[in-house]
Amino acid sequence: MTCEIPRSKHELYNTWRSMIRRCHNPNADNYPRYGGRGIHVCPEWRESFDKFLADVPPRPARGYTLERIDNDGPYAPGNVRWATPAEQARNTRANHYLTARGQTRLLEDWVEITGIPKSTLFNRIKAGWTDEQVVNTPVRPKAPDNSILPADTRRLALEHGLAPETVASRIRRGWDLNRALTQPAARRHP
Repeated sequence: MTCEIPRSKHELYNTWRSMIRRCHNPNADNYPRYGGRGIHVCPEWRESFDKFLADVPPRPARGYTLERIDNDGPYAPGNVRWATPAEQARNTRANHYLTARGQTRLLEDWVEITGIPKSTLFNRIKAGWTDEQVVNTPVRPKAPDNSILPADTRRLALEHGLAPETVASRIRRGWDLNRALTQPAARRHP
């Protein structure tokens, strides 16, 4: 397929030029994320807009952009497709995969499956939890005031002569509420 209209007027011409610039021009703003880390455009496409047009399927609709299937691979036949911005966001180096329940999925997928907030899953990963623990540990419900203490525990802690912070600390360490309230506080010696 050859380009029947002037290159500069073709809807994919700027896509082609931008792809080459970010991969092969060290002065391009986004070069460090592409050419700077070894991403390149195959020689056939780099040298010929017509060859690029012949190998790339038509853009399905406005809003679709060209992405590499293998995010570490080149812009080349067999390694590109048209994708929406949402689809492209799922194909980045920043994505985190977790393997649990016999499945390897993106962190965002586990958020949808488990209902656990992304920030909770991410914090568990940072804390060194295994993938199975990250995905399978239920979230402790929080009190209406967003504290770790269940509703009315502050009052109960004070009635038992304990600081609410002591009870909260015990609950964070896995104690049940009854034990956290009834265990006497350790006395500190001067």
